[in-house]
Amino acid sequence: MLLGRALLVEGYPRWLGWSGAVVGAVTAVAAVTLVLAQSSFPGVLLYGLLVSLVQLWSVALGVTMLRRGRRPAPPDPA
Repeated sequence: MLLGRALLVEGYPRWLGWSGAVVGAVTAVAAVTLVLAQSSFPGVLLYGLLVSLVQLWSVALGVTMLRRGRRPAPPDPA
């Protein structure tokens, strides 16, 4: 969740920042809910579905960072 916010501040694509923040928040709420009320929903939803979304988001972040790292740096306004 916080990494998604940091990406927004650092100028990464907005879709990547917002999707990271949303998926992180949903995962955090689901994990706390599952700890406090274990019978609220099956754990497979958290550990299967949401964690899979986090992995896909991490791949998208890695590809974006690689592409951004290959661009030449902007000139330093000195």
